[in-house]
Amino acid sequence: MRNPVLALDLRLSGRRGRFLWLRFGYGLWLTILLGVSGSLWLEWPVAPPPGWKAHETACLFMQIFLVQHFLILTVAVPAYFCGAITEEKENGTLVLLMTTETSPWGIVLGKFASRLAQVMGLMIVGLPIFCLVGMYFNLITWVTVLAFIGLSLVIAFGLGGFSLWQSVRAAETRIAAVRIYFVLAVVLVLSLAYYHLGVPFLIQVFWRHPPICHALVASGQALLHFDPVSILEPTWNPPELERMRQTLLVPCASWFAVGLIFSIWSALILRKAALHPLDAQQDRRGQGPKREPVPEDQPICWRETLRRRHWPHWIAAAVLAVAATEAHHQVIYEENLWLLTPIWAVAAALVSLPVILRASGSITGERNRKTWESILATPFEGWQLVVEKRRGALLRYTPYFVAFVIPALIVPSIMGFKAVLWALTMLLLWGMVVFYMASTGVWCSAFSTSSWRSVVATIGRGFGFFLAIATMVGLFYLAVACLFSPIISVIVNFTGSEEFAESSLLVIGIAGSCYLAWRLYKAADECVWLAQTWIETHERYGRSFTRSLSRALKKAQARYAEELAQKSAQASANGQPSEPQQKPMAASPEASAS
Repeated sequence: MRNPVLALDLRLSGRRGRFLWLRFGYGLWLTILLGVSGSLWLEWPVAPPPGWKAHETACLFMQIFLVQHFLILTVAVPAYFCGAITEEKENGTLVLLMTTETSPWGIVLGKFASRLAQVMGLMIVGLPIFCLVGMYFNLITWVTVLAFIGLSLVIAFGLGGFSLWQSVRAAETRIAAVRIYFVLAVVLVLSLAYYHLGVPFLIQVFWRHPPICHALVASGQALLHFDPVSILEPTWNPPELERMRQTLLVPCASWFAVGLIFSIWSALILRKAALHPLDAQQDRRGQGPKREPVPEDQPICWRETLRRRHWPHWIAAAVLAVAATEAHHQVIYEENLWLLTPIWAVAAALVSLPVILRASGSITGERNRKTWESILATPFEGWQLVVEKRRGALLRYTPYFVAFVIPALIVPSIMGFKAVLWALTMLLLWGMVVFYMASTGVWCSAFSTSSWRSVVATIGRGFGFFLAIATMVGLFYLAVACLFSPIISVIVNFTGSEEFAESSLLVIGIAGSCYLAWRLYKAADECVWLAQTWIETHERYGRSFTRSLSRALKKAQARYAEELAQKSAQASANGQPSEPQQKPMAASPEASAS
C-alpha cells in the first residue's frame, strides 16, 4: 500500500477487539429490535393496538431504524475521527511523523480513509436488516437502498472532515470531541427552534407580505432537505419517489463540500499545528513567566483553576442565568412547584458536563504534559492530590453555579414556603450530583490511559450509578405511595383539604432526595479513596518500584554469594580451613532501606 499511514492505522484498528465488539453489540441490538417488532406483527406475546396492520408495524420499525441509524452515525463519526491527530500529539509522534517522507496531505488522507472505513464498517451492520424488512413489505426499492448508502456515506464524510479539522486544532481528544458535539448540538437546537418556532412567528409578523411569507416557508422546507429521515420516508409512498430523487442532490452535495473543505484545511494547517507546541515552549522560555505567583498552601488546586480565556465562561454563565430565570418564570405562571424538578435535573446535566470534562482530564492531562512524575515527587500525599484536583475542577466553574443558584432560589420565594423548601432540597441533590461527578472524573482519570477514555468512563460510571440509585429511590417511592395513598385519600376526603396530600408528597420527596444525596456523598468519598489507592499502588509505590526493589535485592544476594565463594576459594588455596557458607537471608525492604 502506497500510503503507510493508512496501512498502519488499518492494521492497528484490525488488531483491536473493540471494533468487533461494537459491531456485535449493534447487530444484537438490531436483532432484538426486529424481534420486538415481529412480536407486534405476529400478535404474540404482545397484541398490537386495534386496527393495527402489518404494514404499519413495518413502517414503525423502519422509522425507528432510520432515526437510530443516523443518530448513532452522528455520535460515532466524531468519536472515531477526533482522535486521529490528537493521539499522535499525546504520544509525541506527530513531530516524528512530519519528518518522514509522507506529506501532510498523505497523513490527512490516510487518517481520513482509515477512520471512514471503520465507521462505515460499523454502520453497514444494519443494511441487511433494512433491506430484508423493506423488501419483504414492499416499502423500499433499489433507489432507496442506494440513497440510504449514499446519505450515510456523505454524512460520515462531512462530519469526518469537520472532526479531523478539530483534531488537528485541539491539543487533546476530549477537547476536540467536546467542541464537535457542542457545535452539533447548537446547530440542531437552532434548526429545530427556527423551524418550529421562528418560521410560524415570523409568518404571523409578516402575514401582510406574501413574498416574505413564501421565502420563510421555503427556508423551513430547505432545512428538511438535510434531514435524512424525511428524505428516505417518502419512498414508502411510490408516487413521491421522484421528489426524493430531486431533494437528494442538495444534502449530498452540501455534506460532501463540507467534508472536502475541512479536509483540505486540515492538511494545510497540519504542519503548523505540529510545530506549534515547540514554538510556544521557545516563546515561553524567551519571555519568562507571566502568570501570578503560585500559592504555597494549595498549588494543585490553583493549577486546576487556571484559565486562558475568562470571557467565554462569563458569557455562558450569563446565558445560563437568563435561561434559569425564564424557566422559573414559567413555573410561577403555571403555579406548580413540581415543575422545579425537571429544571434542576436539566441544570444538573448541563453544569456537570464541564465539570466532568475538567475532572476527567485532571490526571491524564498531567501525564500527557509529562508533569505527573514531577507532581508525584512532591511531598503531597495521594489523598491530598486527589482532593485538590477535585476542588480545582469544582472551583473552576464557580460562575456557572452562581448564575443558576441565584435565580433558582430567589424566584421560587414568590410562590411560598413549600416552593422554597423544595428548591433547597433540589439544591442539595444538585450539588451532590455535581460533587459526585467530579469525584468520579478524578477516579477515572487516575486509571485511564487517555483523556478520551476517561471522559467515556466517567459519563458511563457516573450517570449509570446515579440512574441506578434514582431507580431504587423511585421504586421505594412507588411502594410508599401505594401503601399510604389509601390512607391519604381517606384523610383528604374526611377533611376536604388537598394541601394535606401535597404536603405528604412533599415530605416523601424531601426524604427520598436527602437519601439520594447522602448516597451520592458516600459514593463520592469512595471514588476519591479508589483514586488515591490507585495512585499509591500503581503510580508512586507501584509495580515499577516493587520490580526495581526486588531486582536490587536479587543482585545484592548474588553478590553476597559470589563474595562467600571467593573467600572460600582463597582459604582453600592458602591451606586454611574454609568457613562454612551461610545461606544468605532474604533482605526485606525495611532492611534495605535502613
